[in-house]
Amino acid sequence: MLKSEKHRDLFTGEASSEKLQYKDTSETRRLRREMNEINSWFYQADLNFDESLSEKFVDISMVQLRRIFNNGSFKDGGRLYGGFWQRLSKEQRAKGLSINGSDTVSLDYGQIAPRILYAMVGVVPDFVDAYALPGLDPDMWRPIIKKVCSSMLFKAKDPKKIPEDIRKKWPDPLVRIETLVDMIKKHHRPVAHLFCKEVGFQVFRKESDIMVDLLLNLKSQGIVGLPVHDCVIVAKEHEAYARGAMQGAFRKHLGFDPVVERE
Repeated sequence: MLKSEKHRDLFTGEASSEKLQYKDTSETRRLRREMNEINSWFYQADLNFDESLSEKFVDISMVQLRRIFNNGSFKDGGRLYGGFWQRLSKEQRAKGLSINGSDTVSLDYGQIAPRILYAMVGVVPDFVDAYALPGLDPDMWRPIIKKVCSSMLFKAKDPKKIPEDIRKKWPDPLVRIETLVDMIKKHHRPVAHLFCKEVGFQVFRKESDIMVDLLLNLKSQGIVGLPVHDCVIVAKEHEAYARGAMQGAFRKHLGFDPVVERE
């Protein structure tokens, strides 16, 4: 699915985008073949969820995924949407989701967005934690830094205000948002010029390409992998293979090793 740029309603303030028509090319046909192969595999899988863990009805027949591209360009976005498991919380997936009768484990690409940024400029990152800044307590600041870093991928200018969803969690009122932005850029000097340049959807395209390759690899081995953006859910007995496949897909696209963690 190709969608337009988001436009903000002058009266409601809500942002929305429109579904666009497009002419098929060799690339769009390839993308569609990949999704058809993945979806056909999911239709054969035995997926179940313990409904007692959700107050809302969970329709486990919703297994068909689609890639949504953004800004009227197949170079932007491409994340996978539509699976019922994507609407579940982490806790619900961990406790109630099963694949072919087996308990599951969720494996996550750690800090994938900043690592993709480094790959975009041909630099191998040397940080252990992209969201740990010198001089700031990681226990207090890490989730704040992660949120600000993420928001800076989709902005055209440096933020001047603390994002509303983290304003009440801001650890120290003496640390201004401008100061934190400067610290992030200095800590990630090789990619500082990419922050606040609206490259977020380019990052999503690379991330989603990695995920599609991973899902096709898992299918080739008879393994069902359920994607949640930069995370994949597999049966516990397939965790070891899935970890290796995640590392291989990441290296293929970015040229260096990822961090793979349990969600």
